Amino acid sequence: MRQFQLGRKRILDTHLSAIWHTDNIVRVLTPNIVDFAVFGVFDTLDGQLKT
Repeated sequence: MRQFQLGRKRILDTHLSAIWHTDNIVRVLTPNIVDFAVFGVFDTLDGQLKT
């Protein structure tokens, strides 16, 4: 983890992405689009709350 500068959040995002991709999920609603766009397999929708 240190070699690739991976934190717990990146590991969790990668794990979730692998599960979702395996289940053919193609669209993700998230407040952090960049976190999932990096995988290149999802359409990401901005889930940021506007106040």
